[in-house]
Amino acid sequence: MERTELVKVLGRTSAALMTGKDDEQPFKSVFFDGEKARAYDDEIYVEVPCELAVKGGIDGKFLKVWAGGCSGVEIKVADFDNGTVTRWTCGRSTVRTPTLSDDTLVYERPTDKPFKVGNAKKDLVESLKRVSISMGDDDSHANTSGVTMRVTSEGTTLYATNNWTLARTLSAAKLLIKKGKPRDVLIPARFVELVISFAKGDKLTSFVVGEGWQEATFESGVVLWGKGSQGEPDVAAFERVMEKALPDESDEFQTAEIPKGLNVAMSRLGSVLALSTEKIATVEVTKGKIILKGKTAMGEVDERIALKDHPDVEAQTFAPSLTRKAFEHAEQIRVGDMLVLMSANFLYVQAMVQVAE
Repeated sequence: MERTELVKVLGRTSAALMTGKDDEQPFKSVFFDGEKARAYDDEIYVEVPCELAVKGGIDGKFLKVWAGGCSGVEIKVADFDNGTVTRWTCGRSTVRTPTLSDDTLVYERPTDKPFKVGNAKKDLVESLKRVSISMGDDDSHANTSGVTMRVTSEGTTLYATNNWTLARTLSAAKLLIKKGKPRDVLIPARFVELVISFAKGDKLTSFVVGEGWQEATFESGVVLWGKGSQGEPDVAAFERVMEKALPDESDEFQTAEIPKGLNVAMSRLGSVLALSTEKIATVEVTKGKIILKGKTAMGEVDERIALKDHPDVEAQTFAPSLTRKAFEHAEQIRVGDMLVLMSANFLYVQAMVQVAE
């Protein structure tokens, strides 16, 4: 097997490896069976096609570091002592590794029948990217532990929050069950991040959700499986916040078009504030201009951009580093008790506090 191919395989399986000194060895190992490489850390399972004449588990971190540091083209392997030791050779370098029995890999796919989220799989990945800008990883509350999905036969609505911001987006991916009832599911943050990462160079081909688990498969044959979040998804809680943030028909002002240059100004302000322990800035709208201000020990930033058709708003505090991530998906802005950025299939809300006089 070519060394570069093995390095790629180990790069994928490393997503499901424990690396702590006191972690049990099977959770730190990549298991080979001649056709695929597998890893499982008691939460995430990754399976990658791999034609390598090795049977059993090898310490994944050790093998990745060694193979990545070799300069040879081809990896050659041989087993010794009844398969308990494997010899790896690449160019002038040779290592011998203890080899675990295949039955020490404890992963077993659940047997319950999952439901499929199908069609528009590329759109599902893009939707996960959009909503993940507000994704939390706090397991103390279900809605802050990942991405909540309401899957229907018409399409999917995705929600995420980190308590400070909230995002909602729509996907054409739909429930592949005829006359199936809408399903509310909670996908853990780590699994979402891995789906987005794997899909960068590998097309998503299947996404299924079972009882307490989810699985994504990719065009290359890679399988990504993960345990589900423990909490219950709460779509109603998301919608209550959205209802407060969005204008209704009686409101004289709805939204204004995001002005050219605001994204760059927001990015510049966020970069300056990154140098400070204080990451909070203020935003106000006065006399047809949106004004962004940030203060650090080294100096102050004042950004002013023309904003048409928006009423005056007193100064509010907000976090530019979070807001700038939403601009590439939005076309309209509304500054008030909440900062709202939106487009036809995307809504982003950030909580704000009025600056005391």
